[in-house]
Amino acid sequence: MAIPRYLPRRRCQGQSLEQYGGDHRGRLIQTSQHLQHQAGAAGLPLHFQPPSMKLPKNNLLWFALLFLSYTGSSLFAGIWSAAGTTGSPPPAAYSSTEVWTGSEMIVWGGATSGNHPTEVTTNQGSRYNPMSKQWTSMTTTSAPSARIAHGMVWTGARVVVWGGRTGSTALNTGAVYNPANNTWAAISTTGAPSARSAHCMVWTGTHVIVWGGVNTAGTSLGDGAKYNPTTNTWAPISSSGAPSVRNEASAVWTGSKMIVWGGNSTQFLNTGGIYDFTTDTWSAMTTAGAPTEAWRSEAVWTGTEMIVFGGYPENTINAGHYNP
Repeated sequence: MAIPRYLPRRRCQGQSLEQYGGDHRGRLIQTSQHLQHQAGAAGLPLHFQPPSMKLPKNNLLWFALLFLSYTGSSLFAGIWSAAGTTGSPPPAAYSSTEVWTGSEMIVWGGATSGNHPTEVTTNQGSRYNPMSKQWTSMTTTSAPSARIAHGMVWTGARVVVWGGRTGSTALNTGAVYNPANNTWAAISTTGAPSARSAHCMVWTGTHVIVWGGVNTAGTSLGDGAKYNPTTNTWAPISSSGAPSVRNEASAVWTGSKMIVWGGNSTQFLNTGGIYDFTTDTWSAMTTAGAPTEAWRSEAVWTGTEMIVFGGYPENTINAGHYNP
């Protein structure tokens, strides 16, 4: 199975789309762009290919444009402007993770060079303010160890980083970052899930849910746990009725349930499941009308539906809406 190339990360921040980093034909890119909902096409980011050209292998860009279209924006609307580089940007890295806090984009971790399983990973990160276009470095004191393929979520006040791998070694450690005072606090490993990377990770409003992934031996997993950052405690979640074991699945939080779809174990998958946080139960998703099997697809929750787009196999426009 071909290992997918590492891709730039994107986040929608209200009325704008933020893109940072990535790897293009073996080159690390340390650049960031904003897309505002205005007419025009000037200032496109490096390596952008308009939809009229050959379909790029990077389907995530198509997914971003599809999302803008779904929300009512013209598929070709928007003006790109370069993000600032002043202050302390993070190192050029691929497979870093990003979250939006409401006022800043936080970028952390990833790899600065190399290919699996010998990547040179980092535990550095920075916060970016799009209004001032300034970067602020994050302390590495008590930060998680350098890693890639980890999970990262925003709780509304703090960033939670957990799992991932260094080389081929999966991790079951993590930490909570407080941007208000630029500090990290370690996450308890008592009751934590087994070490894993490429797992699903969502924020419920009170807990972080971790599910699936792959361990050091390369075995896909089908279990998980929930983490309470207020008490720094873990509790298992049910595996009865859960989807089959997998890694690199797509996951969204609906406000009351976690939906998991797609991914890879010994083959690409187009199955999934719905986890009810309140009842600690799983229910199966129908496969009737589902997209074809896909790995590393992107997914968003619209408020009423999950939209899935892209993934591998590459050069395939794989998309669908799911109404739970």
